[in-house]
Amino acid sequence: VKNGLGRLAAAAKNYNFNSSKPIVAYHGTSTAVWNEIQRNGLRPGKGPEYVDKISGHSEHLVYFSSNVNEVRKYAVRAGQGKGSVVLEVTIPDPSKIVFDEDNFSKIAKIPENVKKELAARLYAAFPNEFDSVSEALSGFDAYGWYNIKNLVSSATTKEQIHVFQLISNYLIKSGAVTFGYKGNILPQHIKVIELFKSTATSDIDKK
Repeated sequence: VKNGLGRLAAAAKNYNFNSSKPIVAYHGTSTAVWNEIQRNGLRPGKGPEYVDKISGHSEHLVYFSSNVNEVRKYAVRAGQGKGSVVLEVTIPDPSKIVFDEDNFSKIAKIPENVKKELAARLYAAFPNEFDSVSEALSGFDAYGWYNIKNLVSSATTKEQIHVFQLISNYLIKSGAVTFGYKGNILPQHIKVIELFKSTATSDIDKK
């Protein structure tokens, strides 16, 4: 189990901090917002309000995905049929990447031995939230993330934040996931790769 966590930590460290290869991700928005982004870049708290935002957490982040098709759907939602934009962004400071609570829906892909160690870390970091390590482990299945997603916004200690960083960086390394970025991103790191109009996310699946 400890070796599993070691591989997880090594993957996160190598991917984010020891690699010279830049992290490139995508962001979907509206053409109206793009006009402001060209002047001021991407800034936390400047996006539209959605029902899936977590108060006290989401507004402090800019969200990205490594999956451009997923980002197109966010762009459709933002554009509301008036104009959507897909941006390609080079992440300037990987240390500012923050766990995105939506990644819990993909967490079933993590090897079981790593899940168990992370559950133990989660239980130790949030002793008042779980009765046992087994209860914490239940949050790592495909649907149990709903039970612990709000812990992301309450993570304040170094140990709490570190657990979510390990999970997030592992998922970014392994495939298509979303993640948050705590900071501003200047216009020189951003470019448009798609402009389109659509009112239905089903149109995206045809691309």
